[in-house]
Amino acid sequence: MNYGLIAYKYVSILKNFSFTSIPKDFKKNENLNLKNKIIFTSNEDTINLYKIDPDGKNKEKIINSFVPYYEIFFTPNLDKIVFEKNNTIESNKDIYVINNDGSSSINLIENNLDSFDPDISPNGKEIVFSSKKEEQKLINTDIYKVNIDGTALKKLTEYPLSEEKAKWSPDNKKILFLSGDRDSFEKSDLNKIKDNLYDLPRQIYLMDSDGDNEIKLTNSSYSIKNAIWSRNGKYILFISVPELYVMNNDGTNQIQLTNLKSPIYDPDWSPDNEKIVFQAGEDLYIIKRDGTNLIKLADHEVTTGKNENTFYFHPLWSPDGTKIIFTSSRWGGTYYDIYTINSDGTDPKHITNGELVNWKN
Repeated sequence: MNYGLIAYKYVSILKNFSFTSIPKDFKKNENLNLKNKIIFTSNEDTINLYKIDPDGKNKEKIINSFVPYYEIFFTPNLDKIVFEKNNTIESNKDIYVINNDGSSSINLIENNLDSFDPDISPNGKEIVFSSKKEEQKLINTDIYKVNIDGTALKKLTEYPLSEEKAKWSPDNKKILFLSGDRDSFEKSDLNKIKDNLYDLPRQIYLMDSDGDNEIKLTNSSYSIKNAIWSRNGKYILFISVPELYVMNNDGTNQIQLTNLKSPIYDPDWSPDNEKIVFQAGEDLYIIKRDGTNLIKLADHEVTTGKNENTFYFHPLWSPDGTKIIFTSSRWGGTYYDIYTINSDGTDPKHITNGELVNWKN
């Protein structure tokens, strides 16, 4: 399982685990004391990486002038952080690895091409990511993998369509990814669609960790924009615009979970793989894996006490499954705060203050 952060306009919270838990073999920088902490970025002055207790106390800066582009991930033993960052010279995104105290930053892929969507293998040794193809820089991307130290770069996909959003299976053996529908591509007139390859419906594909044995798992009429493994690796959750679906890890038994007719974002599996929390429109919901018991977890009044212009982002489960952590914007999107709430929708708690995570244009 990957430990990581998702950022939204400079506010980040820990992905998959809302609160960190340190394995027994964790040795590097133990004085940072990341156990049972919420990790987030904020731009009080510059963008910095912070840790804070789940009750909002003991905020402490971990890294100064930490400038990620979007996604941030911890390695499984929490000793390193992997993140995207804009290359200001080439105007591309690069993938960096740094120690968890901010030291020893290295650029993994220095090829003057966009590299993005990193995902760390469960054993912490490799990273898969997307990068633009050399011969068609403006359109297509391939899936690559590389060792955590930047060695042994290998291209895993080779097809005239964009492949991206690769995710490791929990057992480290498989990689799922999104690609334009290859069946539709093969049946089309290439000359007519070559400038619009990205418009082909996105489907989910699966391959071995070495890139072999690719298979297609979905045949959706609508583009799929996200797919994630369940924590036990038995199921795959995905968004086929605009609804949420689940299927077995071999593509069988595909079930539509929602019928909200509202854009869905940021689904996250509960630790027991039985429930999913997600954002739909401006609100947060929880639903069972079989599509039953849809519950609105949070709406406008949860964080404000009244019907104000409030939005909720990036809901994530705590390791014990009792709480959800999420980001809320208030007052027209000017401030971004972090909250926790019980998984039954009770006891919302304000973790950070608006003035702390206010982002500036």
